[in-house]
Amino acid sequence: MARRAVLPLLLGLAGGLLASAVLGRILEGAIAGRTEESAFSLLERVGPDVEAVLAAGGDPKDAVDRVGRQLALRATLVATDGRVLGDSGVDRSRLDALESHAGRPEVRDALRTGRGVEARFSSTLGHRLVYAATRLRSGEVLRLAFPEKDLAAWEAPYRRRVLLVSAAAGLLAGAIVVRLRFRHAAELDLVLRAVESVSQGRRPANPGAVSEETAAVHSALGDLLDRESERNEAVLRQETVSRAIFEGIPTGLLVVDRELSLLDANAAALGLLRLPPGALRRGEHVLELVREKAVTDLLREALETGRAAGPLRLATGSGDLELRAEAIRVSGEAISGRPAAVAILREAASPRPS
Repeated sequence: MARRAVLPLLLGLAGGLLASAVLGRILEGAIAGRTEESAFSLLERVGPDVEAVLAAGGDPKDAVDRVGRQLALRATLVATDGRVLGDSGVDRSRLDALESHAGRPEVRDALRTGRGVEARFSSTLGHRLVYAATRLRSGEVLRLAFPEKDLAAWEAPYRRRVLLVSAAAGLLAGAIVVRLRFRHAAELDLVLRAVESVSQGRRPANPGAVSEETAAVHSALGDLLDRESERNEAVLRQETVSRAIFEGIPTGLLVVDRELSLLDANAAALGLLRLPPGALRRGEHVLELVREKAVTDLLREALETGRAAGPLRLATGSGDLELRAEAIRVSGEAISGRPAAVAILREAASPRPS
């Protein structure tokens, strides 16, 4: 019972954690989208002020520092050639030493399309940031940077809630499966015992008071056993009749597979070949019984074309033996041990006296 309970619970928990991971990715995407919308909304709001300062010939550093203080975010102004004109997160004395920002993905996208977003590690500040940039009417790019750790901290409570709800739902689903498994375990054991009885040729025992489904299975198994017994009796009768015909026919018959291994030979064939009744050894090559290459050539031709015929001369202790042989392909299956061709042997007609 413990083993039956553990697996569904583990599967349920795994399913819940998987759902949590999927929902977490959806939540992350939603938060990223919301952050992007908020960032561009802020840029649209403060962008005109920076544009006004630039148009009036004012110091862009002061405008950028003011934007950074107002929004409590890092603000950066980048010229069309990539030079940093102002950065609220960097001391003014270090601005000229900053490398060109023309190759930054968000700046490049903003210069080309008007907007750009990118998340990466900032070598200047030493942690990951989400950058959102927009192109001003004068051509410069105004960029805001959001600390990714702040976004993660804001997102964490929702992630925990999603995780707990998903895990609880998974465990609940597992508990339902466990309940159903225990409910049907007893009747499943009855069905298994009934199948075992049928496999041994015995009718299933009366299951007693069980569900309608289990009773129907027991009844069907009993009917199946009856039909199988009747079929086996019919097959046995047919095999007996077929064997009697095979042995009693006066024409010699040799049965081989695709590899020309001998599968059967009737009494007439052994008699025509002047062989004792115990000479047949099933599975050996036909040449071990009929030591004449013409036999294999005839059978191979029949396997390829469907039918072949010709005279057969065999050397025996009492002289040469002449037979008329015909081979017929009976199956195209290239399976060892399955009948593939039959050789039909008859005595050659004696020449009429002149």
